[in-house]
Amino acid sequence: MEPGTTATDIIRIFNGGTEPFTASVQVEDIAPSGERGEAIIEAAETTSYSIATWMQLSENNITVNPGEQRVINFTMNIPPEAEPGGHYGSVTVEAQPDPLSGGSGVQFRQKVAALMLVDVAGDVAEELSLTDFYISTEQTTIHYDWIPTNWILEPDEITFVTRFENKGSVHNKPAGFITVTDGFGRELAKLPIDQRNILPDSRRVIETKWTPGRLTLGKIRAQVDVIYGQRNTPLFAAAEFWIAPVKVLGPWLIGGTIGLILIILLRKRLALALRVIFRGDATLSSSKGAATGAVAPKVRKSEKKPIGED
Repeated sequence: MEPGTTATDIIRIFNGGTEPFTASVQVEDIAPSGERGEAIIEAAETTSYSIATWMQLSENNITVNPGEQRVINFTMNIPPEAEPGGHYGSVTVEAQPDPLSGGSGVQFRQKVAALMLVDVAGDVAEELSLTDFYISTEQTTIHYDWIPTNWILEPDEITFVTRFENKGSVHNKPAGFITVTDGFGRELAKLPIDQRNILPDSRRVIETKWTPGRLTLGKIRAQVDVIYGQRNTPLFAAAEFWIAPVKVLGPWLIGGTIGLILIILLRKRLALALRVIFRGDATLSSSKGAATGAVAPKVRKSEKKPIGED
């Protein structure tokens, strides 16, 4: 909207219960809280992002019967001196207690809010950054101290966490995909990230779920690519991790270990069996035939007598 202009619109309030209720309808400011898109409802103040003083409601107290829908008109007056960029507020509907109900116990009031976002035209600063991208290992892995944190042993479901920070003067809603590839560069999945508004001076975490196949293993690479703003400014980040599904690999590893032990214990018998197969002879040494030959006669030595003796 341009500074100095006026716009009108409506708010619908529906009673889906079985009893009529009386409610107070007000315009209040909001402030971002945490990294999950939470907002705190605050009293109307004059701040650079506030719209509470710009809005006027056609009525502030209503009674809605069961199954009935009420329509409230509102007018948005943008001041001529309004700062360019994003401005925010909320319209709250708070149920009022029944004054005729008896008892002296504690009474609870229900309060719901509709977020109002207004962009004032002008020279705005779009400054969104992708500060972090990683995999969440909560409830997705079996953890041991000797296993690196980027190894996943039970990949029933993997959560990719993307964290953004908005230092600009207008809210942004990044859009894009997370591309998952294996160690050979083959694409395993392309996951759209949820589009969520990120208010100025706030951070927001967006989670994306992925269920890998049962035979997915080895090195995995995930890259997030998003664009934001009027100029489609690109942002990207990547993370690498390893998948070792023990439920699938466990039986194969156990069987391979048992087979290796048997080979070591029976290696002599296996060697003999291989000789029989390839040589066709089970005898380890060949027998020699008997050699023939004449036996030399035994020579008897004669005693020498002195000459002259008979």
